[in-house]
Amino acid sequence: MKLKQLEGLLGDLEQFSNPKNRSVIGFDIDPESLETATLNAEELEVEIDFVQCDITKLELKGLIVDTVVMNPPFGTRKKGADMEFLSAAMKVASKAVYSLHKTSTRELRYDLPKLYKFHKRKEVDIAVDLWRFEPRQN
Repeated sequence: MKLKQLEGLLGDLEQFSNPKNRSVIGFDIDPESLETATLNAEELEVEIDFVQCDITKLELKGLIVDTVVMNPPFGTRKKGADMEFLSAAMKVASKAVYSLHKTSTRELRYDLPKLYKFHKRKEVDIAVDLWRFEPRQN
């Protein structure tokens, strides 16, 4: 998702319309996705550090970021995969987690391009919800 599209979805939220972040970090397991993300960041002239890893396997401890924006696996190939990602995000975010989840009842749609070998079509239009979660403050 391009930055302008994300701003369109989240533009009414102060932390996105007037970011005060010191750094942005992108995580993905797929090197091709990271390559695309790097090119998009360069094109949009935004500074983002990218890390190739399986985020669900990292032993992240404590609140290390303000906000997480993610597009986890929808859990159709592996039941509960989206919840693994959500759980990892909630452990590290101090303010909010924004997460896309598959739905058949909402109006927001997302064009998912063919990114992985198991994808059968060049791209597919999927109905999704964008959820905002707030971690508990201890």
